[in-house]
Amino acid sequence: MAVDKVKIDKIKFLTYAWSYWTTSFRVSEMKYKIERQLLILQELWWGSPWDKAWLWAQEEYYELLSKEDWMSEDAPDPQKVARTKTSWLRDIWLIKADRRLTEVWMSLLQYLDWDINERNNYLWLSYDSFLYLKQFLKIEFSEFSWSNSYKWFRVNPLLMIIYIIIELWSVTRNIFAYVLQTINSHKELEQIILSIQSNQFDTREYLIKKMMSIPA
Repeated sequence: MAVDKVKIDKIKFLTYAWSYWTTSFRVSEMKYKIERQLLILQELWWGSPWDKAWLWAQEEYYELLSKEDWMSEDAPDPQKVARTKTSWLRDIWLIKADRRLTEVWMSLLQYLDWDINERNNYLWLSYDSFLYLKQFLKIEFSEFSWSNSYKWFRVNPLLMIIYIIIELWSVTRNIFAYVLQTINSHKELEQIILSIQSNQFDTREYLIKKMMSIPA
């Protein structure tokens, strides 16, 4: 039987789980590399006309980045590398969508320039660690996310993880690895917590229902 191409074209992908970043960022000395990339972006914009668009600056950024000892790859697509290496900096609001620096980066730059060592926050974290924590707390998966795949989610992942640990005191490997990233609302989180507390939660059954419930 012939497949109706028109109907297939109408099928849109909807993910049942959120994810953050990719394996590209599983690197050593991550903090140092974050700061170096931001300094390179600063050099890119401050050394160029301010009306330059990111579309045209990607190869220039790659050239600056490739001078770093930890960035020796000879990329066949420099523009793609430039987008990949900077996308997660955008996700935590250290840079804007057009890759220009935010006020948050200016705060981090002040820390680098002044070598601030105070731990004057209620978690007794270093200045930069506390800044990164606050940025991660802003991460949200919803219709306002950079990716359209998360339009039916409405969660803040770090707050959700903190909340479920507080409520349950501990989280099993299965819950952490397979369930948390599929939760799409605070209401669903509360239902799962109650189900776990009453020993009625089945991970396999939950995941099957979750995948089957995704609208076509």
